[in-house]
Amino acid sequence: AEILANWESQSQSKEFNAILTVAYRDRVVAYYNEFKKQLKDQDYKINVAMTFSFGDENTPDGSMASAVETMFKDYAEFTEIEFAYGDKTKGEDAYFGDLVTRATRGGSGRNSKNIDLIIVADQLLTGYDSKFLNTLYVDRPLELQGLIQAYSRTNRCMERTKSSGL
Repeated sequence: AEILANWESQSQSKEFNAILTVAYRDRVVAYYNEFKKQLKDQDYKINVAMTFSFGDENTPDGSMASAVETMFKDYAEFTEIEFAYGDKTKGEDAYFGDLVTRATRGGSGRNSKNIDLIIVADQLLTGYDSKFLNTLYVDRPLELQGLIQAYSRTNRCMERTKSSGL
């Protein structure tokens, strides 16, 4: 609730976006569902996306398939691009590529098809660079270089509108 209560000011009217990182895929999905619920309850709109390792080595029963299908459906509502679970060309890899591209463009205040908040497990915390990312929310342990690299994602300056991160 606190994240949404401060969204307009923190994102500078949705010009910038944020990452929320949590420990496991099931927590990514739980947070995602909670954000969807709160957004509906508050009649407020931000574009929320989630991503995690899609490999099913830890879920050989395919238990994440339903979550991924819901994620793709919700994503299509604001991007107008449809992805299909397990599809070689329009599946998980294509989704992740599109998500990264949109996230680097800033929030939905810049373009209604951009992403305001990305909920992740381990992805986008290192090696990802966007001057429009200005906030990192953390609900997981981060240590040593992982901590420094994750917080550094927000520390890209941009003219007068973003003199620092965090």
